[in-house]
Amino acid sequence: MSELNEEMKITADYAIRSAIDRFGLLLDFSDISLTALESILQKIYWELSGVPKDRGSNELIYNTAMIWGAYLGEFMRMKWGGTWVFEGVEQILLINNLHFSPINYIYIKILDHRNPSVKAYLLDANWNISASIIDLSQKKNPVSHVDKFTHRIKSKPTKKPWSIDKDIVAIVLIYGVIFFLIIVFIILLIYNS
Repeated sequence: MSELNEEMKITADYAIRSAIDRFGLLLDFSDISLTALESILQKIYWELSGVPKDRGSNELIYNTAMIWGAYLGEFMRMKWGGTWVFEGVEQILLINNLHFSPINYIYIKILDHRNPSVKAYLLDANWNISASIIDLSQKKNPVSHVDKFTHRIKSKPTKKPWSIDKDIVAIVLIYGVIFFLIIVFIILLIYNS
């Protein structure tokens, strides 16, 4: 096993331990665990959405994406084979001469949780891998491409859902009732005069 493959496997194992320790969720490379991964990414999005954007937060987001992207990539390797390779400084998963970037996908997903789901990402990968196998069986050279799925994703600014403070609602309600009673009292005074 190549050194990078071993490094990514170790990182994926760390993600599995973190999922249990930090989120109480089980990641076990099963299809069912994809729901847990999606939930973890959503929680991470909400945790990091309030962090001011600077160099430190970008490094934090990248390191976080590395952990969960390694898990997603190892999930893909177990399902379809492949090997991790460096493309410049980026770790890319090479499957059937196709390049996938689960780390980049997770990075973008952390920035905006509304981007396509993990399952949608894997369906797109499966379609591309299946198409490359058909090309191979027809003796054509499959077109090697960098994971286009992540390039289609556009980060959309989101806001945290707002919540209503119960104390403020109670105060507004009390003042509203008092105001209403004063108006009724004034109307009754004017009506009886």
